[in-house]
Amino acid sequence: MQKIIWSLYYFAIAAMQTRASYVFNLTADPTESIDISKDPAYTTSITQITELSELWLDRLVKPDTSGTDTNSTIINASYDECGGICPYINDTYSVTVEQIYSYSDAPHIVFVFVDDWGYNDVGYHSTYMPFVSPNIDVLANDGIIIENYFTHESCTPSRGALMTGRYALRLGFEDCDENDDAELPLSETTMAQSMQSAGYRTYLVGKWHLGYSSYARTPLYRGFDKFYGYYSGYIDYYNKTYGGFLDLQDGDTLETDATYLDSDYHSAYVFNEKVQKMIADHAENHPSTPMFLYYALQLVHFPREAPDNYVERCSTSYSDDAAIYCAQNLMLDEAIANLTCALKSHGLYNNTILVVAGDNGGEGIVNGTSYPFRGNKYDKYNGGVRSNAFVHSPLIDATLCGKTYEGKMHVTDWLPTLMGLATDNAWTNTTEIDGYDQWSAIVYAEASPRNEIIHYVYDTEHYTIELDGIKMIEESYKSVVEPSEIFATDLYPENARTLCSINNVVDESIIEFYETEYNILVDTYINLVFILTSLLAVMIMILYAMHLVCKHQALPKKYGSDYQAIDDDI
Repeated sequence: MQKIIWSLYYFAIAAMQTRASYVFNLTADPTESIDISKDPAYTTSITQITELSELWLDRLVKPDTSGTDTNSTIINASYDECGGICPYINDTYSVTVEQIYSYSDAPHIVFVFVDDWGYNDVGYHSTYMPFVSPNIDVLANDGIIIENYFTHESCTPSRGALMTGRYALRLGFEDCDENDDAELPLSETTMAQSMQSAGYRTYLVGKWHLGYSSYARTPLYRGFDKFYGYYSGYIDYYNKTYGGFLDLQDGDTLETDATYLDSDYHSAYVFNEKVQKMIADHAENHPSTPMFLYYALQLVHFPREAPDNYVERCSTSYSDDAAIYCAQNLMLDEAIANLTCALKSHGLYNNTILVVAGDNGGEGIVNGTSYPFRGNKYDKYNGGVRSNAFVHSPLIDATLCGKTYEGKMHVTDWLPTLMGLATDNAWTNTTEIDGYDQWSAIVYAEASPRNEIIHYVYDTEHYTIELDGIKMIEESYKSVVEPSEIFATDLYPENARTLCSINNVVDESIIEFYETEYNILVDTYINLVFILTSLLAVMIMILYAMHLVCKHQALPKKYGSDYQAIDDDI
């Protein structure tokens, strides 16, 4: 009897863990609300994507954890030695820079990577807080907005793709999240190393998150001349710690200046000061050398922490974490404004190409929204892999600015695009890359050279690929991905109505979206309860039927008059 019950249990689990395919026509349905996997009209596309997944599966690279110590070990082991996160020297590795190109008029390139920047979290897209980014909106509207901009679904995969121009699956970053130990393989050439080869002086301020188990894996040994920031996925904005240990790095040593370590001094102020100092230093000491500045902002990543004066500016419209998240977006806007002012004040702006882009979708769980797209950070739906991006530069003809580029672009495209600009198209990659040079397409509104995006390939039952506007998500189980939420409170539309209100003006499109999604989820959960209840009823019926069979079964004579007793035991 016990075996039968366990067999029924495993059968029920297997029934719920059925393989599932979701297919969407992104051209007609960018919010991925209509599954066309059963539509015979798309059979050919589905077959092509399945074959493509098998091709890319052969290119899948295992995570690089070859460092003597994993990240988690380094955090704990190094604490006694240096007071916080610092790597051990356990790899023999040196960077040899061979200058392949010298171009005195090469533009300065500034790349700003915004952390967890949901599609609906910037003013020019936002339906719920359009007031938070006036400076960003000016830069974007005076530049070129990249509307169909895609990334990987979380921090490390996107940062690896940015630095190498290669999909995350080639780097060992599939299924990699904030706490994994995977690191960028030492065999990879980074964008910073390529920039150095092109004669650039290179700087990084902010987040690294590509490995720190040894110095060889940290920024100064991966192509950056100067680095100030943190190695891990995030730090506390005030005490600058990760996992209880200090992670504020000045070059390859921990920060010791009490001013910057002050627990009342928000890290956004620290990074703002440091990036301005780097710009000033470059203008003064390297005036004839082009600058590559990678500003990997901590904003607007969790945790929700912001100075009171910013929170107060948002408290009339929002409360609690929602007000703090709003405040962090105000700080983001000011950080980019201060960066731009520093470029202008030190005479670099007129020869600068500025790129501002997100690393993945909004966080969702702790505020941030990718509305109107389904899903958030970590999801393979557009809400997780679509973000904001724009380019801004006085070098672009004014008649070409103020427009929107509708072509499809992926984070891997930045490497060939920016290296083409840095070398006047003389750069050639030394490894096979997955990105395309998109500069001409962006500026002149040409067709995108990209017709596919390999979002994710893990095995034959887990992959997400887009080909010619058709996107297929293959999973080993049927899942319910919640819609992007405004400040992610819960699924009840009445709460969304409160939080989406700005000065008592309600965006009815969001309310309609919430009501629809809420009803879909309710129906889904009702169906799930019905299935479980049905399975339970079937199990009861089977058990009762077995009971009847056993009750009337002929028993050996030796039991005689004990039949009734045995029947009672059954």
